[in-house]
Amino acid sequence: MNETTPYLVNNRETAKRRVLLENLLISTRKSHNLNFVIARGSDMFGPGVIVSTMGSTIFRNALAGRSSTLIGDIDLPHTYTYSKDFAYAMEQLGTSDKATGGVWHVPSAPTLTTNQFLDLIYTQAGTLKKVRRLGQSTLNFMGIFNRQIRAAKREKLYQFENPFVSDHSKFSKTFTENITPHEIAIKETLDWFSSY
Repeated sequence: MNETTPYLVNNRETAKRRVLLENLLISTRKSHNLNFVIARGSDMFGPGVIVSTMGSTIFRNALAGRSSTLIGDIDLPHTYTYSKDFAYAMEQLGTSDKATGGVWHVPSAPTLTTNQFLDLIYTQAGTLKKVRRLGQSTLNFMGIFNRQIRAAKREKLYQFENPFVSDHSKFSKTFTENITPHEIAIKETLDWFSSY
């Protein structure tokens, strides 16, 4: 996916809000000379990132040697964005006239499969990787009883049924990258969650 890839909206409320907000910013820039930058990262992880596909439940479970529960196909490529790299990119974008009025994918370390990413996490945590995968039928059944699961399936499952790869080449051609290798980013994240 690059900056011009259209949102897959369907019945997803989050996507509808993003499209509405982006269109509002673009039209306001034209009519009121508003300066803005839209920065997009993929699924975020890092110190302090609690609520995320790769948030506290994954890192804390890895540290404790417990199973991690994920949705979709974990053997598909999926880009994960380190929060500190996102912050660095935001600083670059927010202080440059070259970025104004544009949409930018922030740099992320090379894309792995979710399964490979979990291997790195559990290996650094020093525990045996255990994964529970929730597929479409399981989520459908659980969603009968739980509104949050229905919403999560509607809003997020599509990202884990096909490759979800973010292309940040536009950023790389314009700004200096500062990408933390997965191994270092995961170590820093595990260190933070070990005292959380």
